[in-house]
Amino acid sequence: MPMNSVSQNSAIWFLVSIGAALLASRCEAQDRGSGSTFRDCRECPEMVVVPPGSFQMGSSPSDFERDLPFRPPDGFLNKLATMLGSPGFRGFPEAEVPQHTVTIRYEFAISKYPVTVAEFAAFVQATGYSPRGYCLVLGSGKPNVSPWNSWQSDGFRQVADDPVVCMRIDDARAYTHWLNGIVDHDQKLPNPVSYRLPSEAEWEYAARAGTTTTWWWGNQVGHGNANCDGCDPLHDPRQPTPVGAYRPNPYGLYDMLGNVSQMVNDCWNPNYNGAPEDGGPWLSGDCSRMVRRGGSFNNAPWFARPASRSRSDVTSTDNMTGFRVVRNTITKQ
Repeated sequence: MPMNSVSQNSAIWFLVSIGAALLASRCEAQDRGSGSTFRDCRECPEMVVVPPGSFQMGSSPSDFERDLPFRPPDGFLNKLATMLGSPGFRGFPEAEVPQHTVTIRYEFAISKYPVTVAEFAAFVQATGYSPRGYCLVLGSGKPNVSPWNSWQSDGFRQVADDPVVCMRIDDARAYTHWLNGIVDHDQKLPNPVSYRLPSEAEWEYAARAGTTTTWWWGNQVGHGNANCDGCDPLHDPRQPTPVGAYRPNPYGLYDMLGNVSQMVNDCWNPNYNGAPEDGGPWLSGDCSRMVRRGGSFNNAPWFARPASRSRSDVTSTDNMTGFRVVRNTITKQ
């Protein structure tokens, strides 16, 4: 049953109040050098400054051979993953090749965590924005799509620090537009600030955090490193966990792999032929589909590799997909 407007508003205010307390409890560094953290406003996500640099984006033949034992078998799981937008498993993963050098010559900041329910609730409360329903809900029960399935009714018992899910790319862009408006109004910074979705290259660079292994923590899944189906056999919740529940990568970023898949700002291309090499978004190709990275709580470890790519229609959404934001300029106040 849908929530009435009174109970819905009460739920939003509850999440906002808890979120404000959580936001206030996190420290804010004044130094904006690489590795430092900051928050532009009380409602803004905490950001981590990432240094410029070069990396190898995608998979090489040797990477594929190394990671082959983690590839899910053909069969039902393959068909389900393909139906949900992930390239099939037969042969070399075309979506991850050719491996190529990307050089990011600028410093940028990326949110320390995926955007949370409380942070998105603050945006909704301030603007009256109303994301559409019809979210595909997956989890322990039978998959279902309903007009009542939404970021507030995602099939799980939410807490304020859960990553917000059931997001379409238009919802994420509306949120970044709001952030830009309040920061520009409140801060009057000398240089323009622009929150946006990360490019696919920025996302992979931040997810790898200077590593070249299967996952940032090494070439074995291990346990206790991420929230995915098989990443943590000692604790497999099969649902989103509050952000920051697992340790961060070397850049100090949490939940880059697993927990929820993350939208990026690129159009879908089936491989990297012709991909930008400067860290910018790829804005040509099939722009009716968005790119998702990082895997989710319901995906096998294969999908939680930094190199793994998946796609979905820009008009569809599910309870495995959220987002994080980047900020294009680092400005001393």
